[in-house]
Amino acid sequence: MKVSVIGAGYVGLTTGLCLADVGHQVICIDKNEEKIKELNKGNPVIFEEKMQETLKRVLKKGNFKASTQYSDILNTEITFIAVDTPVDENGEMKLTNLENAVRELGTVLKNKKSYHIVVVKSTVIPGTTKDLVIPVLEKYSGQKVPEEFGVCMNPEFLREGKSIEDFINPGRVIIGEVKQDRRAGDKLVELYEDFPSRYVVMRTGLTEAEMIKFANNSFLATRVSFANEIGNICDILGIDGHVVLEGMTLDPRFGKSHLQPGPPYGGSCLPKDIKGLITKANQVGYEPVLLESVEKVNEKQKGRIIAKAEKVLGSLHKKKIAVLGLAFKPGSDDVRFSPGIEVIKGLISNGAEVVTYDPMAMENAKKIVGNLAQFANSIEEALGNADCCIITTEWEHFRNIESEFNLMKEKNVIDVFKIIGPTKSKELNLNYHLI
Repeated sequence: MKVSVIGAGYVGLTTGLCLADVGHQVICIDKNEEKIKELNKGNPVIFEEKMQETLKRVLKKGNFKASTQYSDILNTEITFIAVDTPVDENGEMKLTNLENAVRELGTVLKNKKSYHIVVVKSTVIPGTTKDLVIPVLEKYSGQKVPEEFGVCMNPEFLREGKSIEDFINPGRVIIGEVKQDRRAGDKLVELYEDFPSRYVVMRTGLTEAEMIKFANNSFLATRVSFANEIGNICDILGIDGHVVLEGMTLDPRFGKSHLQPGPPYGGSCLPKDIKGLITKANQVGYEPVLLESVEKVNEKQKGRIIAKAEKVLGSLHKKKIAVLGLAFKPGSDDVRFSPGIEVIKGLISNGAEVVTYDPMAMENAKKIVGNLAQFANSIEEALGNADCCIITTEWEHFRNIESEFNLMKEKNVIDVFKIIGPTKSKELNLNYHLI
């Protein structure tokens, strides 16, 4: 099929590349001219596992190209909208990017006579597709749903660092559709049939599909905050919380995902979606006590890493602390709500001298941290003469650190993800502390 994707960010680019990789003809639309030039040269701009090799492969096949022109959509059958929908400081989801994209899309579709399908991939508060996307499309295209074009809601469930893998092997595909109109949904089912893995297709209404995404991320966030609550209690009691949670994961009803004590949840999805759902619930007169507690535990967890450093070092004033890990998670250069960034901010506010290193996320972190911290060129440079090391991302690079710890002034190590582990830490003679 001929597919267009509006938005060349994390979700849009993953969507376009994966569809192109299974044989569809894809054009990705974005207003950022520099990004479009880089994409057409084979540089995805975003660091993500398998993304660059996939981009080069589909460009070579001739299945993918990037453009700044919305008019290119006229040559396609299906358009995915995958623009950013951030929340403001009050938790209100800002839909300016979405509305602008829909308005431009509707203007283009006014010149198309054949049936076209619009698929919302962006995360939006329930009711947005029905109350905003469809009315704006109808206004600017002069056409009607479902007679002249179709609309679906198709939420994404992608792990950062593993987005290509997750898109091609989705496990489940949720398709929200306009009631009493299955034509657009049928076409979307057909689009995904070339994926190699088995997966479940669930077809729902538009608002149900939108809510599934929020419910999904809310549950994951709940598991993280629950694990951290248990871990914090265990820490006070002198119990290894990692062992306790591992014992829980052996229960087949629980599973292992998002059930390890450690850092607060972060990234581009969970904090935004939890805050957005809490705000929406309050707006309709419901007090979301559980979700508010999940967020409260997460906020408190941000301070526990700093508190642990103070316990190890006493005053942090003028102490040199190495922070290893700036990316939100391994396999990505995304630093949004990154534990490492939050730790650096806390250390600096307490007078510490921070030197940091990450194999992929340095440039993105510099935009946030600026010159408040020193950015090292290697693990060795970061650890040199440090009073303490805090490991905040699960990069494989950091699992293999051994002799480099000897470069430290004091071999104090705070391990947020249990990367080193108690056994290896004893072998390396570290003053080792887990979160």
